[in-house]
Amino acid sequence: MTPAPREGPLVGSWAVTDGHTSLRADLDPSTLVTAATSSVHDLRDERRRVAEHCQGGVLGIADIAGAVGLSVLVTLVLVSQLLDSGHLRVQVPAEAPSMAVLEEVLRGLRRLELAS
Repeated sequence: MTPAPREGPLVGSWAVTDGHTSLRADLDPSTLVTAATSSVHDLRDERRRVAEHCQGGVLGIADIAGAVGLSVLVTLVLVSQLLDSGHLRVQVPAEAPSMAVLEEVLRGLRRLELAS
């Protein structure tokens, strides 16, 4: 079976990232980012789509890649550029719960299991 032809023009990843291949060391596909500014008028094409998609809240880079239809690696490069330009910011997750809280939750779950 022959695969269906792709819609639209095929553009190499290097063209999407303007030939850039480097990304920030602190980024991975699960890194959470959000818009740092609502201004995207100075961006074009894929960078604008990524930045506009982040206007809605905090998203993981892999989620952004899926939503805008780009590979995760290309999205990592674009997000790195948008972080450096001030359009996006990394959202640091809240601190993990303490061991005491986790133990209390576990005790509660065990009580529920015994009650059922």
